[in-house]
Amino acid sequence: MSVGPIFAGGEPMKITPEQGRQQGEALRDAGMALAARRQEWLINRDSLAMLLAIRRSPDRTASTDDAVDDLADQYADGGRWRGMVPQRLSRAGLIIPAGAIKSARPSRHRGFVTLWRGVNDDNIDLEISALRAWLANNPQPQPEPAKPKATEPTPSPGSCPSQNLPPSFGRTEVIPPWQN
Repeated sequence: MSVGPIFAGGEPMKITPEQGRQQGEALRDAGMALAARRQEWLINRDSLAMLLAIRRSPDRTASTDDAVDDLADQYADGGRWRGMVPQRLSRAGLIIPAGAIKSARPSRHRGFVTLWRGVNDDNIDLEISALRAWLANNPQPQPEPAKPKATEPTPSPGSCPSQNLPPSFGRTEVIPPWQN
């Protein structure tokens, strides 16, 4: 057993590795669902791109890197919702994990991504048709205009709380710990 991040009454609870995996998966799924909210059009578009990449591949494998036009493109929202694409296709029984490869996206810093294998070409083709029809009937929504950031007034000299601290808090030079 290992000590986990869950606390009961202020004390860490011991959890098993299986409990840790289950909690991690639940947190991952909740985070991806939150990030995917209001991204249905993008998820369907990228699901279509993923399935097309799998169908183009001779061995029916592809990663999310294979489902984009430009590997250097970045999503304005960070693209955190993109995990919903393979998760949804996997849960539908269309793809299964086939291994891990290093990403070709510069923003991923050569981190590992999952390589996915298509399970059944006929079912994949049905889903491709359904996604194409959905995208044709649902135009891409316009992004919401950016809200202006609230600006805080610049504090005047002497009004910043850190300027009212005792002298022991206001060291201006860095003193290595061995010289204290």
